Amino acid sequence: MRGKKLYVVLALAVVAAVVAGYFLYTKSSGGKTLETSSAGGAEECSQGPAVMVVYQKGQEDLAMIIKEMLKQQLFGHVPQETKFCSASVDETGLQGLRVYPAILVRAENVSTILARVLLNETVGDGWKPMRYDYTAAFDTQLAMQFHLPMPVYKYSAKLIVVEGSTPYTSVNRTMMEPGSRVLALMSAIFVANITSVEYTKEPPAGVSPSSLPVAYAVSKDPLDEGVPGLRKIGDYTYEPVDLDMADVFLNLGAAKAVEKTGQPPAIQGHPAVGNGKIHIAIYEDLACPYCVKFYNDTFPAIKEMIDEGKVTFHITDLVVHTNANVTNLHKLLLCYYNATGNAEAYLEAIIRVYHQVGMLYKEAEAGNITSMTEFYNKMGRILEEEKTRLGVDYNCTAAELVEKATHEAMKAGLRGTPSFAIWVDGSDKVLYVTGYHDAEFFKKLVEALEQQAG
Repeated sequence: MRGKKLYVVLALAVVAAVVAGYFLYTKSSGGKTLETSSAGGAEECSQGPAVMVVYQKGQEDLAMIIKEMLKQQLFGHVPQETKFCSASVDETGLQGLRVYPAILVRAENVSTILARVLLNETVGDGWKPMRYDYTAAFDTQLAMQFHLPMPVYKYSAKLIVVEGSTPYTSVNRTMMEPGSRVLALMSAIFVANITSVEYTKEPPAGVSPSSLPVAYAVSKDPLDEGVPGLRKIGDYTYEPVDLDMADVFLNLGAAKAVEKTGQPPAIQGHPAVGNGKIHIAIYEDLACPYCVKFYNDTFPAIKEMIDEGKVTFHITDLVVHTNANVTNLHKLLLCYYNATGNAEAYLEAIIRVYHQVGMLYKEAEAGNITSMTEFYNKMGRILEEEKTRLGVDYNCTAAELVEKATHEAMKAGLRGTPSFAIWVDGSDKVLYVTGYHDAEFFKKLVEALEQQAG
């Protein structure tokens, strides 16, 4: 769990850094000239607590951006007198690090969080490298954001992609070509230059992945060196410890769906409509505009399949708009279902609410709603109207299931709304899909699963 928490901390830091980076650019330059302090070479960091970015030739701009970002991201994690500098490999003599630009720290009394992401080794004059996988992720995100050359790696590897059993769980080959964003992120995950990609349906010997598609790196180089986030699972084969690679492919858009073994999360205590052998569960947020679009444009086709006896439709919570009115509206509807047991009436209420939320988004587009505060206040009016209409309150025992369902869905790798879980009666394989999809997508998916199930 510690590794996962730290990875989340770093991911949030990267996002914050990218956002902050925009403010370092001058408007007159069209976002091409960075407003920053002097370069500050190795000499500036020769004494006392310091953070140094070591770069290779051609990485000067990226190193400068990383240095400025670190000044912000490490505030409060290093002593106040800490100096920040960037210096070339030739200037420092620090050859052979796993990734460049590399991030090195020399300081006592750093925060617990920073201490955990520093390697327990020293290079040069008492410098501790930041974990190379975290450094590679940080470098790659910023290089993409500012359209700069990608990090340089000491080691190389071949990527083995194990795909699922359906076309939906195959990987988009065009997104994995050399120079692509996805391949750059794969290089960052394995902290190695990915030289080729091999696709297969069979995992490496002795490995039974619980989700597909998944990726492994094959290399004669020790890829786990300085990278606690990787582990060796066979001769020259490595896998990530803290990442579900299927979720990575899905969230990057490189796969339409992922296939996982086990039961779908957050189904218990939530309503289901229909009795078909193909199950579709939606994980939704009542303030989500794409959920509005789903119920307007896609759900009528799913309703037809429900009426034809093909599909069972489950509705569950994934509340990503953390506003009390939104959360309480979810709780209110679940309390209503708990009190009545009427899944059809619950579905009618959901559709009615989404219609009203859709009207709010139209108001926002017309300029009549100018802030999220105003939007959420109007969600509060919908809450009060439904409370009167349904004759229940949102403080029932079942209301606890809203937070529980959201937590379970996120733990399963679902982050955005709408998300979907699709499975067949009697199977322990579940397909997960994120984002809005049209009616044709679900029709073809149901047809494919029917044929596969026989």
